[in-house]
Amino acid sequence: MSFPQRIEQSYRARFDECGADGLMRSSSYLRYAQEMAWVHSDLLGLDRAWYEERQLTWVVRSLQLDVVSPIVHGQTFTVSTEVVGWRRALSRRRTELCGPDGSLAALVLIDWVGLGPSGTPVRIPTEIVAMLNESGAATFEPIRASLPTAPADAALHQVTVLPRDIDPMAHVNNAVYLDYMEEALSAAGAEAAMSRVPRRYRLEYVTAAELGDRPTATVWREGTGWAYRLSGEGTRDILRARLEIDPSGLEAGRARR
Repeated sequence: MSFPQRIEQSYRARFDECGADGLMRSSSYLRYAQEMAWVHSDLLGLDRAWYEERQLTWVVRSLQLDVVSPIVHGQTFTVSTEVVGWRRALSRRRTELCGPDGSLAALVLIDWVGLGPSGTPVRIPTEIVAMLNESGAATFEPIRASLPTAPADAALHQVTVLPRDIDPMAHVNNAVYLDYMEEALSAAGAEAAMSRVPRRYRLEYVTAAELGDRPTATVWREGTGWAYRLSGEGTRDILRARLEIDPSGLEAGRARR
């Protein structure tokens, strides 16, 4: 039996997905990547009921978002996704968002970790690997966003986790954390950096924030980019992230077909 290794769908940039500049918000790219992961999973017969029956789930461990060319409100674009790597409890999914001419607008690499009934990482079921190994998915180095101690002049920003931030998995959605990050960056004066292209975000999810929590964000300049840390009680890290401007090696040009 043949299983779809890579899928592609067309979408239209909605009004609510864009900011005051008419461009798609950075977090919207992540939401499309997540939605397409579920679409792909459903096509493989791995819907939410399948996972619930086996008490398995996926959560985002880390990700990299490259914004190459902004998507404008009302613009039609395509989203493709495929699994490109495996590491015991981890899988890497590559998602490309392309403009009407096929040129790459954004690239999202997400490292997903499989969790078992106890909520701890488990080896990915062999039946899933067998379905998606036709594309030659290989091993990979997990995405990291290690950070040094924040400087004394770093800016602080208070976050409140609201009901609207919680997704169907009953936790703060991974894209919401990027909204938290950009709110703190904006308050720290990084609006120009957030509008630059190309730009790259690296996010590493350490622990989960819960509904009603009030974690503290710490933001500081780091070279031409910015560093971001979201911390909970006892200064435990919830998220470590970076915004890089004009990063070397950023993919551009036409997407693969």
